Amino acid sequence: MGKLVNILLLLSVFFLAGCVTKSGNHNAIDEEQKEFILTKMNDFQGLIKLYREKLNRKDDAKTRYILASHYHSAMDYESSRHYLAPLLVDNPDEDILLLEGKNLLEQGHITEALDRVRAALNKNPENGEALNTQGVLLAQQGNYLAAKVSFDKARTHFVDEDKVINNLAMLAIMQEDYPTARGYLAPLYARGYTGENLLHNLVFVLVKMRDFEGAEAVLHRAKNVDIRDGLLESLSKIKPRSQRQLQQRELLAKQDVSINKGQDDEDATPTLPLSKEHNNEIIAVRAGQHEKYFRIAMESRERIAVKELGDRASNQIVYELQGVTASDDILHIGNNLMVDGNVKSISIAHKDKNTILVKFLLKKKMDKLKVFHLDAEKSAPDILVFDFYHG
Repeated sequence: MGKLVNILLLLSVFFLAGCVTKSGNHNAIDEEQKEFILTKMNDFQGLIKLYREKLNRKDDAKTRYILASHYHSAMDYESSRHYLAPLLVDNPDEDILLLEGKNLLEQGHITEALDRVRAALNKNPENGEALNTQGVLLAQQGNYLAAKVSFDKARTHFVDEDKVINNLAMLAIMQEDYPTARGYLAPLYARGYTGENLLHNLVFVLVKMRDFEGAEAVLHRAKNVDIRDGLLESLSKIKPRSQRQLQQRELLAKQDVSINKGQDDEDATPTLPLSKEHNNEIIAVRAGQHEKYFRIAMESRERIAVKELGDRASNQIVYELQGVTASDDILHIGNNLMVDGNVKSISIAHKDKNTILVKFLLKKKMDKLKVFHLDAEKSAPDILVFDFYHG
C-alpha cells in the first residue's frame, strides 16, 4: 500500500511538472507570436514595451541590446544609449559598438560616432553595415573621397543596395555633382525601388538639372500630389549643406554636451542654451493653388507651436512660430514663393534665435483661413499648413 501511495505521489509530481512546462512553453509561444506581429507592423513602441518587460524579468545582454535597438528604430536615441551603456563597459562586440555609433551619429556627435564605428570595424573589417555608416560619417566631415571608398566597400559586402547607392548619390549631391547622382538613382528607380529617401533625392537631382518633366513624372507615379504644388520651384533654389555648415553642426553638438556638463558649475556661463525644443528646424516651404483654397505648407523636423498675433480685422495676419529656426536658404524660398488668391505677399523672418514671424499681406479682408498640422507617421516630418479659402 505504501508503495502504491509513493507511486501515485511521484506520478502527480511528474504531471504537475509537465503542466508547468507546457504553460511555460505556451507563454513563450505567445510572446514570440506577439513579437512577430509587432515586428511586421513596425510597432516599435510595442516592441519596446515587450522587451522592457523581458529585461525586467531577467537582465541579460541580448535582451538589453535588442531593447536598445528598438529605441534606436523609434528615434529615441538617448534612451537607446541609456540601455546600451552597461554593454559598452566590458569589451563590447561589433554590434554594440555600431549601434552606439549610429546613436551618436543621429545626435550629431560625428567624431565620437566615427570612433565607435571604427572600433567595430577593428573587430570585423568586413562588417558591411559598419562600412556604410562609416561612409555617412566621413561624408558629414566633408571627407568625400574616403566616404566613397567606404560606401564602395559596403556594396561588396551586400549591404542593401538601395541604401548604399542612395548614400553614394547623396555624396554626389553634397558635392553638387548632379549628373553622377542621377546615374546612381535613376537605374535603381527603374528597377522598381521606390523608397521615400530615394524618391526625394531623385526629384531633387532632376530639378537641379532642370529636368522638371522628369521630376513631375516621378512625383505623379508616387501619387505625391500634396507635396508637388510649389515643390519644384522651391527645390531648384536649395543648395546642399557645405562642408563648413556640416562642421558647424558638429561643433554645436559638442557645445550642447559641454553646456549640459556645466549646468551644476557656478562658474559655467553657457553661450548657446541649446535644448531639444530649440533644435527644431523648418526644412521646406512650399505653396500651391487648389480648387477651393491657396495653401502654404511648412515642413519641420518636429511639431511647431503656433500663435496668432493681433486680430484679423486688417489686411495683415501675423503668426509666431515658437521653438523653431530656419536657414537663410529656406527664408529666401519662403519670401519668394509664388502667391495667388487673396494673398498678396508673404514675409518670413526670425524674431529671435528660436522664434519666426510669418506675415501674410492680403488683397482684401479674409473670409476664411484654416491653420493646422497635417497628420503624419511618427517617422515623418511635421507639416504646418495655412489654407486661405477663396472668397
